[in-house]
Amino acid sequence: MLSVRRILIVITLLILSVGFSASAAAQPSPDDPDLQAVLQAFSIARREGYHFTTKALTINTYTAGDGTVQRQYIGLEQEGDVSANDDVQQKTKITVGGTQEALKAFTPITLLSVAFGNHLYVYLDPQDQWSVGIFNVKPGWWRFADFESQVSDPSVRFLVDNTISLGGPADTIDSGEAVLSVDYTGTDHMDDRELRIYLLQHNVLETLLSSIPGEGSEHLANVLKYAPLFLSSNLSLSLELRIGAEDGRLYYGFMDSRRGVPYLSAGYGSEVPYDTENDSISEMTFTYPFKPVTITPPDSSLLNH
Repeated sequence: MLSVRRILIVITLLILSVGFSASAAAQPSPDDPDLQAVLQAFSIARREGYHFTTKALTINTYTAGDGTVQRQYIGLEQEGDVSANDDVQQKTKITVGGTQEALKAFTPITLLSVAFGNHLYVYLDPQDQWSVGIFNVKPGWWRFADFESQVSDPSVRFLVDNTISLGGPADTIDSGEAVLSVDYTGTDHMDDRELRIYLLQHNVLETLLSSIPGEGSEHLANVLKYAPLFLSSNLSLSLELRIGAEDGRLYYGFMDSRRGVPYLSAGYGSEVPYDTENDSISEMTFTYPFKPVTITPPDSSLLNH
């Protein structure tokens, strides 16, 4: 007799096969030379360390049952360094607004963060009274978890949760498992360097399903619960990458992401009372210093509690 766990596995696979059957045929082989070139570029960046900049715009749209639509615009700028040990230090600037005009007029919220090993720290500059007032937290160094617990405004805490992380932009892809397709599209030149251009399509559905909480039977039950919702969603993520023709290094990336999830329309309104659309574009640049990047965590005596 099949156990409950095996029954859940069988039913889940039957549901997911509807969404994955078309994409599975297009998924590149692990030995695909274009995929290998992309994976090698990300591997070089993580192995050597790099300097990066990121500029992103996200538009969140919420549609209620009466047709009322609300939009939120979020701008993000980051600049920092990643060491060969995968430690990260970066400055993050966030802007928000209900319209593009309001977004442009918004004074950036600024936060410095350091990821060292499995520990994440943030620094709130006491001279930046605007950001101190937005976070409403004592300035100085904090362990991220302690800082987050002090942020009382849930919307501000949401911004922090979704912009500060342990990884750098070269952690976007660490294997080819979630890559649906990769195509070499030609060459370009930047700073007298020939760059090969690759276009990737990412399997967002698989990523979402793997992020569903729970373990064992609980996880499978949650997958079974939310699979119909995600299968009825509009999910896409594409990456345009420019990689050095001679050195194989990653120099530029452009990401275009869309997540339209019909919580209300698909019958999940008791959990999220509206349909959501999340449209995001981001531009990333990578440079490689002559000297290895060294990142150190803040002294524990400086940490707020």
